[in-house]
Amino acid sequence: MIFNAPLFRFIQQEGTVQLKRLVLLSGLGGISSTGLVALINQSASIEAKGQSATWQFFAFLLLLFLYMLALKRSNKENVASTQNLMHAFKLRVMSQVLKSDLKTIDSIGRPWILQTLVRDTQTVSQSVLNLVQIAQSGSTIFFLMIYLAIVSFPAFVMIFIASCLMFILVSKRLSETNKAFKSAWHQEGENFQIFSDFMDGFKEIKMNSRRASEISHEMVQESRKTKFMKTEAMFAMVNTSTTPQLLFYLLVAVAVFVLPVLIKDYSQSVQSVTTSIMFLVGALGGVVQNIPAIAQANASAEELFQLEEKLNKIKVDSNESEDQDPPIMQSLELRNVIYHYDEAKNQAASFVLGPISYTFEAGKIYFVRGNNGSGKSTLIRILIGLYEPSAGGLYVNGDLVKQPSTLAYRNLFSVVFSDFYLFKKLYGIYLADDEVVDAAIDLLEMGDKIKIENRVISDIHLSTGQKKRIALITAILEDRQVIVLDEWASDQDPEFRKYFYQFILPELQRRGKTIIAITHDDQYYHLSDSIFEISKGVLKNAK
Repeated sequence: MIFNAPLFRFIQQEGTVQLKRLVLLSGLGGISSTGLVALINQSASIEAKGQSATWQFFAFLLLLFLYMLALKRSNKENVASTQNLMHAFKLRVMSQVLKSDLKTIDSIGRPWILQTLVRDTQTVSQSVLNLVQIAQSGSTIFFLMIYLAIVSFPAFVMIFIASCLMFILVSKRLSETNKAFKSAWHQEGENFQIFSDFMDGFKEIKMNSRRASEISHEMVQESRKTKFMKTEAMFAMVNTSTTPQLLFYLLVAVAVFVLPVLIKDYSQSVQSVTTSIMFLVGALGGVVQNIPAIAQANASAEELFQLEEKLNKIKVDSNESEDQDPPIMQSLELRNVIYHYDEAKNQAASFVLGPISYTFEAGKIYFVRGNNGSGKSTLIRILIGLYEPSAGGLYVNGDLVKQPSTLAYRNLFSVVFSDFYLFKKLYGIYLADDEVVDAAIDLLEMGDKIKIENRVISDIHLSTGQKKRIALITAILEDRQVIVLDEWASDQDPEFRKYFYQFILPELQRRGKTIIAITHDDQYYHLSDSIFEISKGVLKNAK
């Protein structure tokens, strides 16, 4: 039960050395505390005979010092080790996320990934102190049992049998409680998704009172359900925790009132047995009071395992490195590209894109048009390497692009998505000349709105159209061979939209850039070198 617990398996998987250190230091603490109990009993016996216990006093002080030293060292090293483990785990998960494709991340769920990395890693991390205390208390119980066997074997047998029964009972209840916590943690994840929707859609909620009322009601219902499930799990854990404490207090009563009657000459060791049992009760309390935290940590560790298991199924290129340079693109060709969406719930069939065959030539401007849901954005995501085609292939200069796409291929593109995210810092962009930055800002007519110093944008809390201009500035500064724009001009005023089509795009083309833009501005279609239309997943009217 214990060694198969998710928390124990997680620590064992992440750091065997740390686990061995935990056991070793906890063992030293248990030996020291048992030695203290033995010295107390010996000193009490000597004092009862009217003799001096001076050397036992100094031995007690020395052993107490060693006990405190072992306790302090154990806490410090295990906490530090666990923080290192959690740090390494987060980095590994983020590396796996970075190597995954967009479809996989969407299927796993971004809120769940974020919640797991924040809540569950924190819960596991905080549980280490609880685990250390349990290990130390368990070690103390183990060595006190050995001491009891030496002092009074009948008392040891009684407590040993009671401990075995208690362990079986508690293990069974812990297994049931862990399942309850796991269900509660899963429900809390569902609740987190609703809160995430609430924050992301706050503007829309404020504009519709019925929407606000309905989502608020759903939040209350889901939160109440989460509260109920967590309360039931905690209540079960409290009941599990109190049972062994009550049992050991009964053992104290038996040791004091019953065993002296049943066992001859037991009265000579009753003081030592009683003292030992009282310390056992204290050590047991150290185990019991930490069980709820460990149960929650077990549920969190299980969530961490599930996240990593899902990410491990991702197909990645292990030979990929960040410093790969893209090829000099002369042509980018789609040959019979097909993409199948997974069948959606309650739908008879899934959407299919393709087959599509088309060739983009370097240095030209391409406009992509089509109705909503026609497959334009899907085609772009396949083109830039975020989606892997179900069939067919991409070819750069006639060479097949390996799938999943490599960094070298994706480094061909700078992209401004329709649902773009704007970083305040220019991550991944290192510039030696401020004139290049100022020129890009001036090109997008944002000189009176922002400045970029030390790769930090002075202000990103602007209108959507202005944010899109900053996103395009970022794309220009990336200096990639192909610039992909998804409905970029839709949030610009008519005057700037005209400026974008008649001046900015030709200027970027003059710099040698290939432009692929999804647009519905048909009055500017004549400014492109080529245009093609997607309708219901099929390429039509390519020119």
